[in-house]
Amino acid sequence: MNVRAAVLLSAVFIGVVALYLETRDQWNWMKLMRRLILGLLLLVGGIGAWIYWSSLPPTSPVSEFWGISLGASKSDVRFLKGEPSEIVEPANWVYVADRSRTYYLVFGNTDEIIRILVVSGSGFGSGASLLGVRTGLGTRRLVDQLGAPSRVLLLPNDLRRA
Repeated sequence: MNVRAAVLLSAVFIGVVALYLETRDQWNWMKLMRRLILGLLLLVGGIGAWIYWSSLPPTSPVSEFWGISLGASKSDVRFLKGEPSEIVEPANWVYVADRSRTYYLVFGNTDEIIRILVVSGSGFGSGASLLGVRTGLGTRRLVDQLGAPSRVLLLPNDLRRA
């Protein structure tokens, strides 16, 4: 705390003490303090509720990402985003948006999008969260957030799971 803040807080404290000494016979200080404490509790509670409410995941299912909706056809994607940077398989298209983001579009048997993934580039964080899930979220917290997975895929190296 710097000197200016210390002087300001000291002046405020001395002022409150002086006000109390001058008005202790005329004002109901207990009632005033109860109202002040109740007001502070309501303010802190309101701020806490707002922080909690804003951190909740959306309640409606997400059906669109990066301007592309699930179920879009390959021709719709080509029209909206142009030619892909790379086609890994006929069902997997890769779009490198910039150094910080790469989008992977996965098509189903009917050539409609079933999955859209975004991967941050090396050294970049996307800053985006979907349903409250961010990079680095622990397994336990992920299950608490979204529930138990419907299936777990073991990857060949046994170091990661999908």
